Amino acid sequence: MAYCVHCGVKLGYAERVCPLCGTIVYDPAGIQTVNEKNWPDSIDFFQRKKVNWPFLSRMIILLLIVLAFISLLSDVIVTHQFGWSLYATAGCVLIAAIVAIPATRKSALRILFLFAGSTFALIILAYITNGFRWLLYLALPFTAIFFCYIALCVWLIRKKKLRLAYRVVFCLLTLIISLVAIEMLIGLYEGKPICIYWSAYAVIPLLVTVAFFTVAAHNRRLVEYIKKNSFVSPE
Repeated sequence: MAYCVHCGVKLGYAERVCPLCGTIVYDPAGIQTVNEKNWPDSIDFFQRKKVNWPFLSRMIILLLIVLAFISLLSDVIVTHQFGWSLYATAGCVLIAAIVAIPATRKSALRILFLFAGSTFALIILAYITNGFRWLLYLALPFTAIFFCYIALCVWLIRKKKLRLAYRVVFCLLTLIISLVAIEMLIGLYEGKPICIYWSAYAVIPLLVTVAFFTVAAHNRRLVEYIKKNSFVSPE
């Protein structure tokens, strides 16, 4: 005796449809017609295409080079000098440095491309505004400090053998040093004596945070307590 798989009612031997719910009866040992098949003849698989970011990056960089060249050439033809085209060139260089990030898999080269592009764009802007003083004593040191800090953070993130708390501590200590160095550079640029004023407001809470992560790195109970209470179990 057969039963309906949907409602459980008893079925007769010759019944092809459940008399109660209308579910089609499938008999593996019997002969099924084409209309009684409950499965498709074929399955279409659609493969997702991955975006080739390095290729697109190179194409965009090539387009930016062409745009910068056309801007410079048009400016020379019309005004017989480099004027507005230098602003467009500086923008193209900066965008190309950002777009060049996916072109390589090495983090060091990505940071180097971005640093070189930013530096070159700043040099162009300094040439336009005759501001080589702020470039040498302010902009370039700021850029070097920023990218050195980014490079150190990337290197620490990749150090899987080092505890996460220690990595956070080193990143915060480097940030403290960077903020103090930036304030000292600003003072030197303005001709003022070296002092620490506004950076102290950021350094004090950062030092408290460093102390917390240092204690957490040596206290497993505290770490487990934080992990346990950071997630709420579903009721």
